[in-house]
Amino acid sequence: MGEAIRGRIFSNITVFNGLAFERDQSLLIDCKGKASFGPTPDVKGFTPANLQEIDGTGLTVTPSFHDTHMHLLSYAANLLAYDIGLGSLSKEVFIRSVRKAARDQRNADVVRVSGMDHGLTNMPGNLPVDNALLDEALPERPLRIQTRSGHAHVLNSAAMHLAGIGDSTDEPEGVTFQRHLSDGRLNGVFLEAGEYLDNRLPVIGQFELRKGLGKAFSTIHAHGINDLTDATHFNDVSRYQLLSEYLDEYAPNMELLFMLGFHSLRDFVDLGMKFRSRKNGITVGPVKIMLTNSSGSIYPDESGLKEIVRECHSFGFPVAIHSIDKDSTDIVINVLSDDFLAGDRIEHASELTDDQIHKMSAISLNVSTQPSFIYERGDGYLNSDAASRINKLYRLNSLLSAGIVVGASSDCPVTSPDPIKTIYSSVTRQTSGGATVNIEERVTVCEALKMLTTNSVTISGLTQVRDWTDKNLILIDNDLDSCSDEELLQANISWISDFE
Repeated sequence: MGEAIRGRIFSNITVFNGLAFERDQSLLIDCKGKASFGPTPDVKGFTPANLQEIDGTGLTVTPSFHDTHMHLLSYAANLLAYDIGLGSLSKEVFIRSVRKAARDQRNADVVRVSGMDHGLTNMPGNLPVDNALLDEALPERPLRIQTRSGHAHVLNSAAMHLAGIGDSTDEPEGVTFQRHLSDGRLNGVFLEAGEYLDNRLPVIGQFELRKGLGKAFSTIHAHGINDLTDATHFNDVSRYQLLSEYLDEYAPNMELLFMLGFHSLRDFVDLGMKFRSRKNGITVGPVKIMLTNSSGSIYPDESGLKEIVRECHSFGFPVAIHSIDKDSTDIVINVLSDDFLAGDRIEHASELTDDQIHKMSAISLNVSTQPSFIYERGDGYLNSDAASRINKLYRLNSLLSAGIVVGASSDCPVTSPDPIKTIYSSVTRQTSGGATVNIEERVTVCEALKMLTTNSVTISGLTQVRDWTDKNLILIDNDLDSCSDEELLQANISWISDFE
């Protein structure tokens, strides 16, 4: 028998090193998985014998990706729910889909349907998606529909009764109960009510949740994501412990940054857990704060946000503030201009003016945003928003040109955890329908990759530099430094350790 292969060498490969492309490289991986690279002529001169030689022409190797804003337990729950989809639905198709979901979830306490558009505009002729429609589809069993954004839910009458919600129930702060204009009665639509409903309706059983999380981790890892941030605003100690157990079981090599909900801040402090405390593969991150504008007024208001930020900073925790529209971002900038801590960041920053970008740069405010919304939701933006607003959306080039560190994320399950769509959206500004959204804000492929790697590490407050090993390198089956836009969108990701 011949001598065993001692390692592998990929020749003529394109390497993204975290900052720039290096072309015509050779990537050497020794028998222990340690990787190194250099110009092909230089590397071949001192490589050990019995290497497996692989022609890397047309391939790109890059460090694994970090998704800086997702919601793991919501993603797991959505994978267990019936996904009704974003496409246009007739009333008949909607009712059939709901009834199919009920058959598939015959043993569930609450039938769960996900995937509808945030504005609940999937139905023709402006047919309202409300409790009357849900009661017609499923009158006997509790039914809960969650939009893809997670910011809106619809309950049928059985679910409202189970949750103890009636026409006289008081709205919690920051939550909106929509009502019929004709008689003022609740119509079953609830905005910013995810945590509120979770506390009132039966939760998914542990056995099912384990299956959902296992599938979630597997899907995320298959997309080349090895580091992720859970940015759920009601994260608490119990969710930290739960994710710690599941991460250890299903994804022991993945790294998770866990943002805390503000209402649980003191619980973590009492346990002696500080910003960047680390245990079982989980690092404690910033405090996540929701700034919402769903009811026509911003909650919390500027004075309330100032007090929340002050308390977080007093315990040494930076803040990560959910802000989508420009009015909310004005409040964030005002508050953080007076009370800033390194690591403070804005989540989303979907709509920005030149003046806001200038002020954010002045205080070194980081951003985690979602370029893939352009691909997955861009046609909806173009159909509903005025041109002046479109020109303020996802201003990647302007943010980077101003020296602001921008990390890229999916907001999964709002969009799929697919970095290829993030890169494609950032570079082309193309929607899934082929239209263009604010082309002046496009960036290079190299800049898009930085947002998924180096920048993401920076805004997450992580300082460790990983060695190049086959455990944290991915291969993309196109030369990203030279491929066409169409080839970029069709590119596939694999882990270099699995590549054959």
